[in-house]
Amino acid sequence: MLIHWVFVGIFSGLLLPSLMVAQAPTIANAKALDSPQAIELKTADNDLVVIQTNLGSMTLQLYPKAAPKMVAQFKKLVQEGFYNGLKFHRVIPNFMIQGGDFNSKFADKAKWGMGRPNEQTVPAEFHAELHHAPGMVAAARTSDPNSASTQFYVCVGSPTWLDGQYTIFGELTDAKSLAVAKAISEVKRDAGDRPEVDVVMEKVYIKPSGAAPKATK
Repeated sequence: MLIHWVFVGIFSGLLLPSLMVAQAPTIANAKALDSPQAIELKTADNDLVVIQTNLGSMTLQLYPKAAPKMVAQFKKLVQEGFYNGLKFHRVIPNFMIQGGDFNSKFADKAKWGMGRPNEQTVPAEFHAELHHAPGMVAAARTSDPNSASTQFYVCVGSPTWLDGQYTIFGELTDAKSLAVAKAISEVKRDAGDRPEVDVVMEKVYIKPSGAAPKATK
């Protein structure tokens, strides 16, 4: 299954260079536009997810009120150890980092981002009240709005033109995590925005808030 670059229009030329405006990434930026409805949708799950990479660790909180189906799918995959050993396969400074494709375990970069046939998909859970901002985590998909599966992206910029078109299901919890995401977005990349040096999710696990991590496979 071919996964889009996390935004509609990459093949129709809708992503214009003028939209790629650099913005200093801060967690505060993600809260600046929050309406009361957004605050309610961003009620955090009791569990945190830690993504431990060879460039540092990121901790994210999940939003089950905003995206109950995607949160359930993501947690299930984490608990199964699905993400362990996968790579971030697309990185774009001031925009986002994308990972979660099973094919990224293997050396053939031409297949990175393509996904596997017959992956379980999750229907769209879009909310115009939720905004793409530094630290926000959302589900990648194809041109079909109901095709989210295992791939996700973490914003390091504010691509608000994606609002209402992708399922936002979580957010990084702190500035340290965002700094790691930013560092990943800035690694040297090829013409297809694939990192030239592997950025590996060494271990992805669930950690109850304020408690020790749960064991994963």
